[in-house]
Amino acid sequence: MAYEDSDPERRNLMLTSLAFIAFSLAGGEFRENVVQLQVINAHFTKPNILAVMAWMMLFWFIYRYWQKHSGNFTKEFKSEFAEWQHKEYIRNYFNIKLDGKTITDKDEGHHINDIEWTTKGIVISYFYGSDLKRGKDRRIGSYSSRGGNSSDGKTTINDFKGWLVGFRATVECIIEKPSFSNYVVPYILAIIAIASTSLRNVL
Repeated sequence: MAYEDSDPERRNLMLTSLAFIAFSLAGGEFRENVVQLQVINAHFTKPNILAVMAWMMLFWFIYRYWQKHSGNFTKEFKSEFAEWQHKEYIRNYFNIKLDGKTITDKDEGHHINDIEWTTKGIVISYFYGSDLKRGKDRRIGSYSSRGGNSSDGKTTINDFKGWLVGFRATVECIIEKPSFSNYVVPYILAIIAIASTSLRNVL
């Protein structure tokens, strides 16, 4: 099975974890107390030592992966999630919460300037204005305020409906953006590898 990844730490951890999972869940076993490698014509009469070395290799790859990528997911996921400020269902929820109705870019009211994912909830930065002009990235370039009324601030999505909106946005971002698969999935596979092999030995 070919597996290409430009990141050597992630590649090593993924392949080793998959090898553990395949051996464990597919019922792999050594029928005799001898392991033979035809490629180099080597015989091993103590397969338990090889098992210990395999475990050491797995934990070493986990350590090296954590050492290189610690904190990367949080940083990149927050950047990716900021793009979700343009989602219509988030804007509708926000406008109903602050203005009591949904509005468009041309309408005067509260508009989302930024959205931030945090472990304590989703924080929305906003301003009061109208006639929004957006760039190619759909971010706001300019706006005006009718009647001189302007205000800005922040609000946290903390009610039940807001929690559902935030949950939907988080799941969508995890699926559509690469940070979760790049930085979290390798840990998940490593945990599955450890759990499946350990449970097999216990059972």
